[in-house]
Amino acid sequence: QGAVYLCKEETLMVVCYLGSSIYNMNANDRMFPHWKRVFGWVQVHLLDPLGLIPYRDAMITWMYTWGLDAKLPPFVPRRKSLPPVGDLAFAVVWAYLPFLYTALFAKTMVSSGNTLSWAGAKIAQLLCFCGIVHFLFLTDLIGYRFGRGIINSEQEGAHNLERLCWRFAILLPIYQESMTGELYRGHPRSVRNGVIALVVTFFVMQVWSLGLLGVDCKLPTSDLFQYYSFLLVMVVVYGVQAVIGPCHYLVLS
Repeated sequence: QGAVYLCKEETLMVVCYLGSSIYNMNANDRMFPHWKRVFGWVQVHLLDPLGLIPYRDAMITWMYTWGLDAKLPPFVPRRKSLPPVGDLAFAVVWAYLPFLYTALFAKTMVSSGNTLSWAGAKIAQLLCFCGIVHFLFLTDLIGYRFGRGIINSEQEGAHNLERLCWRFAILLPIYQESMTGELYRGHPRSVRNGVIALVVTFFVMQVWSLGLLGVDCKLPTSDLFQYYSFLLVMVVVYGVQAVIGPCHYLVLS
């Protein structure tokens, strides 16, 4: 039964989006579930009393050098805005996240050619290609924190490209299901319309919050439509779908 769940496209999305939420723990700390505070509590109340987590610099040095007598080179990021256990969680998440996002973009690229119109398929495949190239070759240009990337002069451009790829990974599956009518399958029409309205609102708020409309976004509810909040919405949506269906199976699709 476990293998059946793992083969579902929706399960792949849940793991990707949940990993992205944890990976961005520093940026979305003011939003539920407050990953940074969670890891800080674990650090202080569980691990520190047991002496299981060393000091951050010692942990980073040991992980980078595999315990050998060596020094960290200057291009290894050393940001200290997370509790040490948060750094460890960050490194674990980043060990698998690029592979899974590459798999998600590859699956979406193949299926879009079979389900969308010619023009829609080409647009979707171009965006998927950008995501695949980024996560295979460009993502380590970002010197974000130990466990990913190197400090370099081109990291901001690569980081902006990655921000777009994160959002492509949310938009493309919903766009594909909307254009093919898959959101109707096994769901009331109101569910499809509700999801589409949520997605449209999310991207309007994204543009607004970036100042692209020339107006400051200072609504009390603006945080609800940030990328980090939307990740958790999609985790819940695809998590429920992975359990109760209907679902797509990666091997068959």
